[in-house]
Amino acid sequence: MKKKQKVDKVGESFMDFLSKTYGVTFVDCTPENDEIFSSIPKKRKNNAKSDEKSLKEFLMESNAIEGVFGLKAYKDARKAWDYLNSKTFITPEVILGTHNFIAKNLRPDIAGFWRTCDVWIGGKCKPFISVQLIEDDVKNFITDMGTSPELPKEDLERFTKNSHIQFEAIHPFEDFNGRVGRLIYNWHRQKLGLPIHIIHADWDTGGEEQKNYYKWFR
Repeated sequence: MKKKQKVDKVGESFMDFLSKTYGVTFVDCTPENDEIFSSIPKKRKNNAKSDEKSLKEFLMESNAIEGVFGLKAYKDARKAWDYLNSKTFITPEVILGTHNFIAKNLRPDIAGFWRTCDVWIGGKCKPFISVQLIEDDVKNFITDMGTSPELPKEDLERFTKNSHIQFEAIHPFEDFNGRVGRLIYNWHRQKLGLPIHIIHADWDTGGEEQKNYYKWFR
């Protein structure tokens, strides 16, 4: 019987820092603890609501980062976002459902399923061990997403960023990890009262946003 690999928790040290600095308690992003997110001040919640223009720009730019363009791809991304955004909490099943919406037209063979093969991330191989290990990693990621809405805004910004990095490090799907990850990233931000973060696909035009985004994962 193979020994399970130790799960890397990218955001763990940062959570420890926040706990020691502010004395806050971290909670899971689960149905049992959804009242934590419900306690976010209404003013901050309202400020975080995405207007249609920003949402459309985010989805189109997220697709463009992966070199995907066109109305059909946008509609798939929008359906995935609408599905995810309708959820008050996140589970492995919700993540699989989000992946299914965004992948089913282009890759119906993998849509809504964890990967069963090795993948390459930044030139490095992420080996496939087992579906169970991927599910365990995803569950740990969801647990690590939990935080207190009382944290200062700048720390919430860093926390959601670290959570996104953690998801991409897991790379639970054969494809569409970036697009699903950015949907979850902005779902998480809105849950914590932060506005949608649009990352522009400006690599080919000499811009810095996409380049700086890629640096998150080094």
